[in-house]
Amino acid sequence: MVEIESNSEIEVDEDSEEGEELDDLDTDEVNNFPTVAEKKLRVQLITQEVKKLLSERDDLERELDMLEDDIPVED
Repeated sequence: MVEIESNSEIEVDEDSEEGEELDDLDTDEVNNFPTVAEKKLRVQLITQEVKKLLSERDDLERELDMLEDDIPVED
């Protein structure tokens, strides 16, 4: 069993399974994992940025189409 308290060391129960490498894990590493809310917010921000970039791309494609229409076609 592992107990983690903020600003303290990790306590490992001596009966824990062999092969667990908990000694190398410190409290700061555990506390720095992003929360679900932080992950959701990041996904929302990335989604907004992607929508903005797609909109800009569409605007540029329309502008290119208009410019191509202005070029005279030679037969």
